[in-house]
Amino acid sequence: MRKDQRNDDAFTGLEAAIVLIAFVVVAAVFSYVVLGAGFFTTQKSQETIYTGTKQASNNLATTGPVVMQADATEANKVNNLSFTLKLASGANDVDMSKITYTVSTAKQTKIYIDQNSTTSGYAKVVRTRILAPSSDDVEDNLLEPNEIYQVLIELRGQAGDPATVDVGTNELVSIEIKPDVGASLLLQKRTPAGMQKGGVYEVY
Repeated sequence: MRKDQRNDDAFTGLEAAIVLIAFVVVAAVFSYVVLGAGFFTTQKSQETIYTGTKQASNNLATTGPVVMQADATEANKVNNLSFTLKLASGANDVDMSKITYTVSTAKQTKIYIDQNSTTSGYAKVVRTRILAPSSDDVEDNLLEPNEIYQVLIELRGQAGDPATVDVGTNELVSIEIKPDVGASLLLQKRTPAGMQKGGVYEVY
């Protein structure tokens, strides 16, 4: 062997090591990107499922009977209806001022809003109050656990009142209670076969 002949074995090993390290680094970066994308997708999927479940579940439930009162001057006409609401099991607090109440019969459909609502364009003739406030309750419109919210909807106003719904005897009345978050709660009740002036009736 000539003395001036160079041995490149060490350089070849070094080059192989550099290539190997480069592959490892690229693989690590790629794995990090893939895992990050996977975690992000999983998080978004969880948020979507949570939001969908929240939108599809009922946040409100009725407690006690639905009561209708006959008109004081005209027999066999419903003057108002009332019912009480509470939070469904596991539901979060509900802002009652953002709820709409759609009252429907075979002939009419009217939308009512809470007296404290800031929404415009609907009949604001619903009288509401919290019957059982929490011990730490303040003056707000939130329905909280262990509270009961009473709703009274005036169906018969003055002549020409756009909120008036003419409900007679033996009529099926549907009341859709729609909060700002969550599924609607539907009540369907039939008025009595006969009513006396000013009479109060529990309906089924």
